[in-house]
Amino acid sequence: MQVKLAITRHRRWRSGLWRSNLGEIEAAWEATMAAWVDPESLPPFDRVVSEVARRLRSLRLD
Repeated sequence: MQVKLAITRHRRWRSGLWRSNLGEIEAAWEATMAAWVDPESLPPFDRVVSEVARRLRSLRLD
């Protein structure tokens, strides 16, 4: 994560930072993920966002 932050304008992780581009990610979700995951197995975007939020909270990163 530190490497990612180092190459962006964000120098430190802060709560909620990961949510800043969800609109763009959602727009490209199925098309980009289909290259790696069988479309029939691809979970709904909202479910994935909820899971990411839950995991970040459990790690005390959000």
